Amino acid sequence: MDSFLTEHFPYGDTFVSPTWTKQALIGQFSVKYSDGSYPYCMLMAPGTIQEDPITTATTPDERSLKFKFPFPARIVGVCVRNGRGGNDTANVDYVLYNLSNTILASLNYDATYYQNQFTKYLRLFFPTPPVVNANTWLRLSIKPATTTNNWFWHINNVPSVAAMDCMPDGRDMHMSTRTDGGAWTDSTTSRPFIALMIDRLHDGQVSDIIRIPAA
Repeated sequence: MDSFLTEHFPYGDTFVSPTWTKQALIGQFSVKYSDGSYPYCMLMAPGTIQEDPITTATTPDERSLKFKFPFPARIVGVCVRNGRGGNDTANVDYVLYNLSNTILASLNYDATYYQNQFTKYLRLFFPTPPVVNANTWLRLSIKPATTTNNWFWHINNVPSVAAMDCMPDGRDMHMSTRTDGGAWTDSTTSRPFIALMIDRLHDGQVSDIIRIPAA
């Protein structure tokens, strides 16, 4: 159940005898097996949601989604959820690195052109979409531009590495952070609320990258 969608069904209920009361928030639930593993449920894993402010003065001052795909793909952009407190003067950069910290693609979020809103999803596009290889670790980083304007990132902190298996790409997507361009630190039980937008991938039948949907 994604509590940030707006269909409002299903919904949460609380019971205080003799009355059930509908709730604005929705509980997160998953199946956990006796061996500690979790089945894939295609939704957000149960955990604790954290709103994490970031500026050039915070420690860490750069946060990323570390990921790899089981197929080659072309990444056209990102979809990110800005948390409560985000403001329309917080410019940031999104940077795609390989493990050697070589920049593969980057884009600037210029807040001048966006509405100031407590919670919003942003879809941002790389000027030149990179094609990435299968089974290759990458980092998609957010880099704030100032010391004064917080940019808020939502993070899902789950109870174990195994719980990551509930979500798409499982353990192959987690948070990684660093400070002042130093060494990265991986958080394998945390995933930031950011998605990669892909328009081409390998179909397993031909030697080229194909467009989805096919033209």
